[in-house]
Amino acid sequence: MLTEMLNKTAAKFPNKNAIVYAETRITYQEIQTQTISLSQGLKSIGIKQGDSVAIILPNCPEFVLSFFALAHLKSIALPLNPLFKKEEINYCLIDSQVKAIITDAKRAKIC
Repeated sequence: MLTEMLNKTAAKFPNKNAIVYAETRITYQEIQTQTISLSQGLKSIGIKQGDSVAIILPNCPEFVLSFFALAHLKSIALPLNPLFKKEEINYCLIDSQVKAIITDAKRAKIC
């Protein structure tokens, strides 16, 4: 359903800004294209429907793209607070049996 909404919106407003983040502007078409690319990358590492994937990112465009990519695969997005301590993150990762983690270089050190 989320993927269908993105596809319809990208078809109707391809060049409209969907995300404005500091100096970055991302259109609906760009979100759709990047979502498909990321979902293919996740699929290539074995992520499939029903798999849980943690997203440990601040509010940023990459969070949105990750969420859409996981929806595209019908995987389970597990958004975790990027301010969690290592112990809190580890508990959530183990308890949710995540197959992968999407994060940035700053947070990769604690995962």
